[in-house]
Amino acid sequence: MYFTYLYLQKKKKGVEGLIEIENPNRIIRKPKKVKEIAKEKDEGEGEEEGAPGPQEAAAGGSSKVSFAQFSTKPELSRREREELDRQRAKAHYQKLHAEGKTDEARADLARLALVRKQREEAARKREEEKQAKEAAAVAKKEAKQQGR
Repeated sequence: MYFTYLYLQKKKKGVEGLIEIENPNRIIRKPKKVKEIAKEKDEGEGEEEGAPGPQEAAAGGSSKVSFAQFSTKPELSRREREELDRQRAKAHYQKLHAEGKTDEARADLARLALVRKQREEAARKREEEKQAKEAAAVAKKEAKQQGR
């Protein structure tokens, strides 16, 4: 187990193994979750800020106020925005399709009308054949009774 742990560790290159210093100027950006943004917003509202002083008023307001505090929606990544757009477009298309306003819906309705018409004609034809068969049976029965 210890061997696998050592084996899985990343092999250090050059002097990386000798000196373990992180670059203080390097900014590691991690994507924020919606919960974190909401928590930061709640913490920002909890702090009471007094009226801006004369220097802050001349400078145009408080330097602590950021744009993120005024935005009501969390910033979404490109993939999240595209996914939301896809979902909205799909819902919109389904709504239009249900109302019969899309080309596909019109084609479906025309096809259904044609099928309905064919079925009605087939049912009418079957009914006529059934009546003709019954009439023939009745005529045969009458002819048989008269022949006696």
